[in-house]
Order: sequence, then structure tokens, then C-alpha cells
Amino acid sequence: MLVNNAGAMFERGVTEIQPHEWDLMMALNLRAPLFLAQDLAVFLAGDRSRSSRGRP
Repeated sequence: MLVNNAGAMFERGVTEIQPHEWDLMMALNLRAPLFLAQDLAVFLAGDRSRSSRGRP
């Protein structure tokens, strides 16, 4: 079982969010769950040598 239990949000108006903050939030909320699910799928398929490929 894989639980994606991470997230980020800003408690201020949308006009106050800086581009680098938005990029960080998207990386955590969207990229991380995708890559975790990909690694889990590879692991469950039995190709453990390809899981945890290390992403930037």
C-alpha cells in the first residue's frame, strides 16, 4: 500500500504567491505522488532494480 500523505498550501491570497513558491507547491503536491506511484508500480511488477531511480 502506498499512501501519499504530503501536501503544501499557502495561507494568503493568490496575488501574494511568488513563482518559486508555486513551483515548490506543485512539486510536492503533483510531482512527488506521480514518481512514488511509478516506483511502486515498478516494484510491484518485480523489477526492483528499477525502483528508486533517484529524481531531482
